[in-house]
Amino acid sequence: MPNRRRSRSLLDRLLTAVLIPMLVLSVPACTQGPTGPATSSSLPSPTTTASTGLPFTTIDRTERNFTGSWYQDQKPDLRGVTNSVEASQLESLISERGRDALRQVNYQTDMVIGVFQGLKPTDGYMVQIERITAYSATFTITAQFIEPSPDEKKNDVVTSPYHVVRVSKPEVTADELTFVLVVSDTVILSTTHRLSE
Repeated sequence: MPNRRRSRSLLDRLLTAVLIPMLVLSVPACTQGPTGPATSSSLPSPTTTASTGLPFTTIDRTERNFTGSWYQDQKPDLRGVTNSVEASQLESLISERGRDALRQVNYQTDMVIGVFQGLKPTDGYMVQIERITAYSATFTITAQFIEPSPDEKKNDVVTSPYHVVRVSKPEVTADELTFVLVVSDTVILSTTHRLSE
């Protein structure tokens, strides 16, 4: 049985190595969205879903969370959350409203995906998850990183834009999930998430 499991894991890894580039090539070009700071009318409603791919619901999306703590790296980050312990680690990075929504997630049936753009020197930056697709144990998250236009008035305030969503948990037999972040038709981040026993 261990050899069979190891063989399946090796097969999953080989399929992932071949299929991820195929998925990336099949991702349509991201459309240009609004630039500048998000207003309440430009934020997605709590029931926003992807136009194609897996349906998802926005938990929280903002350029800063006003809690005094946020994602502090300058590089983008991608987080997959499959249980309440992992959710508690994500709570400090999102707004109070987002924390409340995160606490309502049923991790038996759903999981959470968070995309963080990284620290920015002004306002006007935003993250928009546009589509989530899944093949086997690999989730491809297509997102747009919105930046302010050069002639736009900006406030000199450090921001850390993010978008956190809830999506149905897949029925997979794999021990781990792979999350791939695609921005502007380019894979910018890939992470493997071990499922807890």
